[in-house]
Amino acid sequence: MAKDVNTLGLNPSGTKDLQKDFGFRNGVFYAVGSGSKALIYSQYNDVTKEFSQAMDKNAKIVATAPVYPMSSTDLEQFSLLDTPLKDFVTAQTQAFVSGQRPMSQWSSYVKDVQAKNSAKLIDMVNKAYKAAK
Repeated sequence: MAKDVNTLGLNPSGTKDLQKDFGFRNGVFYAVGSGSKALIYSQYNDVTKEFSQAMDKNAKIVATAPVYPMSSTDLEQFSLLDTPLKDFVTAQTQAFVSGQRPMSQWSSYVKDVQAKNSAKLIDMVNKAYKAAK
């Protein structure tokens, strides 16, 4: 950071404020990672800076899955099936992780997931994928 810029008291002798004078430090700046790496790193302590630099050096960009457009009717049906399934999977994942549900019940869990229309959801996404090609 420039010697005349202060933020969060990191440079109390600075005559300019990073947020007030430049619009940074409102949460968005850090979350999105906008700005130069040097500016971002200037805000970090040594441990955080070293960790972030290591992450940046070793990070691999992974392509996101393409969007498969659905009709409004299909999208509504998908949401009606998807939400309870996600809620169930989240709750059961927590139960398995915490030991409330033993791993010996895994086969039963898979059957429960299938009973909640997981195959229909997969079919809907595959149909939209094929239509988008």
